[in-house]
Amino acid sequence: MSEREPSEPIVLQARTRRRHPRWHLPAMLAQVVLAAWLAGLLGRPPVSGLILWGWLALPVVVMASLALLLRPSGRTLGLRIDGEGIVYPAYHPDRIDWQAVEEIRTLGAGEGEAVLFDLRDAPAGGGSRPVGISRVFGFGNFGVRTDDLDCTLDEVATAAQRNFRLAQRTGRFKPREVRRDAEGRRRTVGFGKGRGLRL
Repeated sequence: MSEREPSEPIVLQARTRRRHPRWHLPAMLAQVVLAAWLAGLLGRPPVSGLILWGWLALPVVVMASLALLLRPSGRTLGLRIDGEGIVYPAYHPDRIDWQAVEEIRTLGAGEGEAVLFDLRDAPAGGGSRPVGISRVFGFGNFGVRTDDLDCTLDEVATAAQRNFRLAQRTGRFKPREVRRDAEGRRRTVGFGKGRGLRL
């Protein structure tokens, strides 16, 4: 007896991990103090020949410390998969509806595993890292890895596959437009970049 297919979508929302460890700011502030000391601003430097290097290093470490101090402390939305589609800001700021997805695959193994999405009509201006992942595997328009997200790849694959199948079953897909070429062969059109052509 076959298992009953799930009828409820999975909602997966993952946030980005902190990109900089907490020790970066104290380390940068220590470098500011060291550069100021070498420049002679905090008393006599240990070696007089290093004063020039201290003055050269001081603006660099001050600017780097300010950048770390002023960066946003909160984590941002990294990925959302629900019944309507996928939001993956690293690839594109807008939601990608399930009707725009042609196929989903999980490829690779271990640390190199990724969930890849092949789109019917890819939006312009996709992020370089997700597009690069799909090029490495030779499939799809973009890929999702969870190195910088607070979720696992299995959770991403499960949510994406289940919601994609539910959208297919509930008929949220546009019917494919079929045309015949000069020789009378059928071609499915409208998927962009030559990806949807069917002979």
